[in-house]
Amino acid sequence: MTVLIIILLACSVVLFLLSFMQKGNSKQLESELEEIASQLMQENFELKKTRVYPGRYNEN
Repeated sequence: MTVLIIILLACSVVLFLLSFMQKGNSKQLESELEEIASQLMQENFELKKTRVYPGRYNEN
C-alpha cells in the first residue's frame, strides 16, 4: 500500500512538472476564447436589440 502511494505521488509530481512545459498552447487558447466570447456578446446584443425594438433596426 505504501509503495502504491509513493508511485502515485511520483506520477503526480511528474505530471505537475509537465504541465508547466505545455504553457505555449494556453496563449492561443486564451485568444480563441476571447474571440468566441466577443462574438457571443455581439450576437446577444443583436438579439436583444431586435427584441426590444422590433423592426426599428433592420438592415434589410
